[in-house]
Amino acid sequence: MRYGVYGGAFDPIHLGHLLLAESCLREAQLDRVIFVPTGMSPHRNAKNFYNATTQDRYNMISAAIEEYDEFEVNRFEIDRAVTSYTVDTLRYFHSTFNNVTKIAEQNYYNGNCNTVAANRVEFFLILGCDMFCDLPNWREVDEILRLAVPLVALRNGSKLPQTNINYIAINMPIIDISSTNIRNMLANNITPRFQTTEKVLNYIKTHKLYSPHQ
Repeated sequence: MRYGVYGGAFDPIHLGHLLLAESCLREAQLDRVIFVPTGMSPHRNAKNFYNATTQDRYNMISAAIEEYDEFEVNRFEIDRAVTSYTVDTLRYFHSTFNNVTKIAEQNYYNGNCNTVAANRVEFFLILGCDMFCDLPNWREVDEILRLAVPLVALRNGSKLPQTNINYIAINMPIIDISSTNIRNMLANNITPRFQTTEKVLNYIKTHKLYSPHQ
């Protein structure tokens, strides 16, 4: 099984996020993409400030992907009470998924015909160009690269620095959507139609997220 790990604030999730996940799924021949909303991120300021709560961000991702079996969302980082580093998240996934695989294989070789022996899982880390360029500064980068192969989103005109890092380039259509712009529109009572899913917009409206009076 080939899993893409897609971390981010998703504050809120939008169509650009979904399009990148779909592009990685197709071009890298992934079996699934795991969305991992960040908890206490080392890339945020000291207060790790988000505009929506961790639960709201998780719920919006769930709403956005619920119709797509190839996508799932994981609570590992938002349920932790400490700063979340990518290397810790990848270790968690390796430990969790490979333990499940070992159990499946053991059952298979013990004669349980209802269990099919699975191959070891492979992980791929989904990144934008800016995050990939900063990757050498991340904690335990060598371990990150041992645990996962970067999938780097390239848009027209994107250039990456010369690097010895093994990565897979993912071609992304040009789509100028950002969570910041969506929040700004909502703060000015403008509905960001066609920038996120209808279910996410309904969730935002129902829970009065990103409003001027929030």
